[in-house]
Amino acid sequence: MKASIGIAGCFQEYQQMRAGSVYWLSMDRHIDALRLSTQILSEMDSDNNAAVVGCNKVSAVVSELRNNEGPADLRVYTLKRNYVKAILRLTEQLDRKLRPSKRLIVCLLPVESISFLDGNSRSVLKGWRNWCESNGCTLLVLAYGENSYSACRALSLES
Repeated sequence: MKASIGIAGCFQEYQQMRAGSVYWLSMDRHIDALRLSTQILSEMDSDNNAAVVGCNKVSAVVSELRNNEGPADLRVYTLKRNYVKAILRLTEQLDRKLRPSKRLIVCLLPVESISFLDGNSRSVLKGWRNWCESNGCTLLVLAYGENSYSACRALSLES
C-alpha cells in the first residue's frame, strides 16, 4: 500500500506515509479536513484499500471523488453518539467491520472528541500504533476545530 498526503510541490519524502504508522494533522475547520481527505484518497491507486471514519459528513469525502479516482475498495464509517467510547474502541471496531490488512484509514475527529485522551493518550496511541503495525495499516488522524494544533501537539509530546 502506498499513501501520500498528495500536496503538489512538497518533497516526496515528506509526503509518503509508511504502513504500520499513525499520523496526526491539525486543521482549523471541518471542511479543510474533508477536502484534505478527498485529496489524499484521489491520489491513491485503484488497487489500494482505504477507509474513512468520522463523526459527521464523512460521506462527502467519497462523493467528491471522480469515478476513476481513489481506491477501488473504499469504506466509509460514521461514529455514532458516544465519541469517547468509539475512539477508545476504534481498532476493535475496525477489526469487526472490515478486513483492515494493508489499508489507509483516514479518521476525521473534532478536537473536542480527542480532548479526553489527555491522561490516557500514551496507552491509546501505543495501542493504535501496535494495531497498525500488526495489520500493515496506516492511520491518519485529522483533528479539526479551534485549538486543534495545541491538542495535537500535546498528544505528540505524550506519545
